[in-house]
Amino acid sequence: MELLKKSDYPLAAEMAKQVAVDTVYPLSIAEGFQSGEIFADSAEHPHTLLYWHTCGFGFTAGELHEDFVREIVGFMRNPRPNHRGRLALEAGTDEHLEQLLLADGHIRKQEQHMFSFAEKKQAEILADTEIEPITAENYDQLAGRITPRFSWDSAAQFLQNGFGFCVFREGKFAACAFSAGISHAYVDIGVETAEAFRGMGYGRRVVSCMIAESLRRGQIPVWQCHVSNEASKRLAQSQGFALRGTHPLYVYENP
Repeated sequence: MELLKKSDYPLAAEMAKQVAVDTVYPLSIAEGFQSGEIFADSAEHPHTLLYWHTCGFGFTAGELHEDFVREIVGFMRNPRPNHRGRLALEAGTDEHLEQLLLADGHIRKQEQHMFSFAEKKQAEILADTEIEPITAENYDQLAGRITPRFSWDSAAQFLQNGFGFCVFREGKFAACAFSAGISHAYVDIGVETAEAFRGMGYGRRVVSCMIAESLRRGQIPVWQCHVSNEASKRLAQSQGFALRGTHPLYVYENP
C-alpha cells in the first residue's frame, strides 16, 4: 500500500465513484476541502484505494484483495497520527471482506443508517433571529462531541472550506449543525444539541438552516447515523430525509 501524492488526487476523485457508500468524505479529501490520506495498492497504477479522513472514517474503492485488507487491518490496530487515533471502516455489504476483517478477533461490525434527501420536502429558509452562522467569534463556544472539531483540523480550515449554524440561549450553547463532510456536490450534516436544551427543537432549527444553505449553494444534503441513534433518525426524517438502507461500519476494539 502506497500513499498517494496530492497530484494524483484527481484520479482518486474519479475513483470515488466506486465507493460503495456515501462518497462525501472520500471526495472531501480528494477535492481538497478537508484533511486525510489516500493510499493505493500501487501509486503508479492504482486499482484499489483507501480514503482515510482526518475524523477517522475510512472508505475503499476498487477491487479489494486480501493483502490490501490485511494492511487496512494493520492501520486499524495501529492508527497513523492525525486520524483521531482510529480507522473506522465504512463499507458496503461484502461477505468476503467481512470474513477477513472479523477474523482479526478485535474488529467489531456495527451498522450505519444511510438517508437520501427528498427534494420535494425542502426545508423552508427560516427567518430565525436566534440562529447565527458559525464564525471565528463563536467557534470555540461550540460544545460537545459532534462539532466542527470532530472532522476539521482547525477553525481556520473549517471557516475557509465549511459552514454551519448555531444557537445560544442566555449565553449558553444550545445547538449547532455544520458540514461534517463536504465536497463540491455534497454536504454531510453533523449536529449537536447540548443536553440541557434537548427536546426543545433547537436541533431541528439549525439542521433546517443547514439544509436550506446547502441547497442554496447547489449541494445535496447527506445524513447518516448509527442504527442505535433513534433521535438522529427521527430528526433526519422530520427534515425531509428518507432512510435508504444500512451499511457495515467496522471498528477496532482494543483488547
